[in-house]
Amino acid sequence: MRRRSDEQAIGILHLYELNHEIVNNQPAPCVVGMSLAAPFRQQGYGLEAFHQLLAHTASLFGRTEARALTAASNLAAQQVLRKSSFILLEEYPATPLQEAMQLWLRHLLSRY
Repeated sequence: MRRRSDEQAIGILHLYELNHEIVNNQPAPCVVGMSLAAPFRQQGYGLEAFHQLLAHTASLFGRTEARALTAASNLAAQQVLRKSSFILLEEYPATPLQEAMQLWLRHLLSRY
């Protein structure tokens, strides 16, 4: 991601799991995420970029669902997901090797 005003790099968007697998006669869900550099958080950049990614995922890649995985302690990411119409699908408890995680889901509009 780059800030429009000066093209400074401020973060990265993730879009993966774009395989050709079919689940219940639909393309398998893709997975989305993002990471913003600390000075650019809480300013709306992430939400705007995330909305742009989601707006084009269905039309460019034919996906009808997107999923996101975040740490249960990452309240800022959860807020972005809620504002982006994701719903909490499942929670995973902490293990000795990993903190508690959450799996989120959003249905995407598609012409497929």
